[in-house]
Amino acid sequence: MPNILIEGLGYAGVAANVSWPLMQDRRMLLAGQGLACAFMFFHFILLGALTGAAIMAVVGFQALLAIPLGSAPRFKFIYLASLSSTPAVAWFTWQGTASVYSSLALVCACLGNFQLDPIRQRVGLAAAIVAWYVHNAMIGSVPGLVSNTLGLLVSMGMLARVYRERQRVLSRRTRQAAPAQAGSLDRIEEDG
Repeated sequence: MPNILIEGLGYAGVAANVSWPLMQDRRMLLAGQGLACAFMFFHFILLGALTGAAIMAVVGFQALLAIPLGSAPRFKFIYLASLSSTPAVAWFTWQGTASVYSSLALVCACLGNFQLDPIRQRVGLAAAIVAWYVHNAMIGSVPGLVSNTLGLLVSMGMLARVYRERQRVLSRRTRQAAPAQAGSLDRIEEDG
C-alpha cells in the first residue's frame, strides 16, 4: 500500500481530530468524532493495527449512537450496551499491550460521550486521547501522535473555556439571587 495513502488518511484524521473538540454543539462534536474515527480506522487498517482499527470503528459508531442521548434518555441503555463490545474487540484483535491502551481509549470515550454535561464529557474524551497517545506511540503512528497531541491541547483549551463559562453563569446567578435574598431577609427583620 502506498505510504502516501496511509499517511494521508492519518493526517485527514488529524484535521478531523483537531476540529471536533472545537465544536460547541454536542451533536456536531459527536458527528466530528465519527468522521475522525472513519479516517483513523482506515489509517490503522493500512498500518496493520487491527485492534486500533476495530476500536476506531466502535468509537465512531458509539459517537453516532450518543447523538440522541440528550433527546431520548431511554436510548442510554442501547448506548451502554455498546460498551460490552470492548472486551470482545480486544479479545478478537489482540495485539499485545497496544490493545490494552486502545481498549482503554474506547472505554474512556464511551463513558465520556455518555455524559450530557459538557465538562464531564470533555474530561472523558481527554482521558481517551491520553490512552490513544500511548497506543499510537507503541504502533508507530506519527499522524496518530500528532493528532493526539493537537487534539489534547485543543480539548484542554475547550475544557477550560467550558469551565470558565459555567463559572461565569454561576457567578451571574449568584449575583442575581443576592438582592432577592437580601430583600426577603429585610422583610423577615421588619416582621420580627
